[in-house]
Amino acid sequence: MKDRTVPQLHAVLDKYIKKWKRYLFLNTWLLDSSIRDYIQNDRDNIDTIATCDAEWKYFHVTLNFSYAKMRDMKKTEIEKIVIHELLHAVVNEMR
Repeated sequence: MKDRTVPQLHAVLDKYIKKWKRYLFLNTWLLDSSIRDYIQNDRDNIDTIATCDAEWKYFHVTLNFSYAKMRDMKKTEIEKIVIHELLHAVVNEMR
């Protein structure tokens, strides 16, 4: 699909977030997600697709997704990115 609107991208992301929260046992976590115009990695000053900020002691995770990078991605690629970001929450305390 080419150039999804922000609401269309939200719908796709929400679908996969709900699906994978359950599979990864994150159902009890508070999860916030947002779509940004773009996201820049602070360490390397590179545009990135998504970020995850996990706070285990509060069972809270914040996901940010880049509209510029994701608006024309295939749904299968979006699902892989959601899985990748949610896995950061699962393994965050192992670092």
